[in-house]
Amino acid sequence: PVLRHAMDEIRVMVETARGYVAHSEIAGIFDEGKPEQTLLWQEGDMFCKARPDFLTDDRHILLHLKTTQGSAEPDTFIRNQLVSMGYDVAAAFYDRGMQALYGVDPARRSCFLVQETFPPYACSLIGLSPGMQEIAEAKVSRALAIWAECLASNRWPSYPTQICWAEPRGWQITQAAENALAWGDPETYERLMEISGG
Repeated sequence: PVLRHAMDEIRVMVETARGYVAHSEIAGIFDEGKPEQTLLWQEGDMFCKARPDFLTDDRHILLHLKTTQGSAEPDTFIRNQLVSMGYDVAAAFYDRGMQALYGVDPARRSCFLVQETFPPYACSLIGLSPGMQEIAEAKVSRALAIWAECLASNRWPSYPTQICWAEPRGWQITQAAENALAWGDPETYERLMEISGG
């Protein structure tokens, strides 16, 4: 169920996204394809499943829709959400399923249609570069290896059992040093600058 006022907003978002795609390099994508096609494949003893938001009939484009309350501006989305939300891993996993089911296709690509959830509902298209794809594929391979090992041993480890020490980021040290100067505390400033190596 969706409230009437929310449905009105959803309709505007859909119209905006369709208009954006119609003027993009993937124009016409919705003419020949299907939403939410389930991919099922097996790797060793593991069964895998994926469901792309939209898959073209020629299987060349897997389109993933992501809405955001933040910015859909490509650099901002890539920096703040693509990796931290695991979208890179999802795309690599889906691509792995496509390769298992349909073989390697050099024309195939995953791309994200990212849309803001506030007016004017701006959109962008984002894909993984070969370098980002390689990193994401390595994450997927490692995750599947861990999963297989856990299944075989029936052991499900989680986080380290030793104390993990939080280290300050460079910007945190700089900010603390600037605060120390502003508060008239040059000794703390000097110590912090030594920590930062500056």
